[in-house]
Amino acid sequence: MKNKKLPIIIGIVLGLLVIIGVVLFIVLRQNKITITFINDDRVSSTIKVKKGEKITLPNTSKDGYTFEGWYYENEKLRDGVWFDHDVTIRARWIEILKPTMTITFDTNGGESQVSQTIECDTPLNLPTPKKEGYKFLHWVDKNEIMITNETKLVCHDVTLMAKWEKEEQKKENKPTETKPAEVKKEYTCPDGYTLDGTKCKITKEPSYTCPNGTTADGELCIKTSDSNAGTRVCKSDTVTIDGKGHTWTGQGEYYLFGNSYGKCAYYKWTNITSQSDCVQTINRKAVWVSELNGCYAETKMNNYDVVCASDYQYYSSGYLSSKFGIHDNGKCLRKVSKEAKCESGYILTNNKCIKTIDATEK
Repeated sequence: MKNKKLPIIIGIVLGLLVIIGVVLFIVLRQNKITITFINDDRVSSTIKVKKGEKITLPNTSKDGYTFEGWYYENEKLRDGVWFDHDVTIRARWIEILKPTMTITFDTNGGESQVSQTIECDTPLNLPTPKKEGYKFLHWVDKNEIMITNETKLVCHDVTLMAKWEKEEQKKENKPTETKPAEVKKEYTCPDGYTLDGTKCKITKEPSYTCPNGTTADGELCIKTSDSNAGTRVCKSDTVTIDGKGHTWTGQGEYYLFGNSYGKCAYYKWTNITSQSDCVQTINRKAVWVSELNGCYAETKMNNYDVVCASDYQYYSSGYLSSKFGIHDNGKCLRKVSKEAKCESGYILTNNKCIKTIDATEK
């Protein structure tokens, strides 16, 4: 009997082990979630983690773009985020826009050309227009400087004008003279210069100084001979009602008992011309207080503030004396913009210092 029961017992044990293994597999599988990372509408990676397990977001990059972050739906994620279900996370990018410039073409009587908007510091691709009876020579800028595809233009909008040469009419029954082939000349420039046709150019940043007749004060240029008193505005007033804890604040106003009607009138300060106009102490009935059945107040008014026009700067009397040697009350002195200046031999053009010399023929 014992030998017959043993296979049955072994079968039952093996069956139980299989069932337990299946249950553990299902439980462990249900405890795992899948996180999918989408970058540029493509799956970049997937990971499997436990539910509630914190994850570290992967690093990524893309030419011409700034990585803005990983997003789940419309929520930006940070390292340490966790989920309890399968999710898809997408990368967001911000395009890095390069500065552009627009080139407008004045064909000077030739066929019109469409303007070009290009990124700054990129090679030029200038058109070659046509004009009946004329030969196109080249383009020039407003300073009559020749512009070619090799020219490095400053990054701002520019208008170029076409230069033409009138073609000679061919005479009948006369052979055309064969001109010798034109030998293309080559030119060179000193170190630091850029070749521009037959000219060499160098560009420097200008220096900024205060103009004559003004005094430097940090980043400001001050014209001490041009001043005004500014606009004087009283500071806030404070009214304390009969020591009962009632207060009132205003701007350049005070209250005064009006008449026997049991009401309080108030008057605004006007014609402010001196500091004393904004300093006053009044001890009399001023504000109606129902629980006191009367107007009771003490009004104290503070000093004024000076407000200058936008092109003026206020200076106190002490600063005027120590900085400019001016012995007077506070004043508003005129602010003057700094002037751009270039070294000798340079010409200020479009806020740049440019020096042009003849190129040396090789």
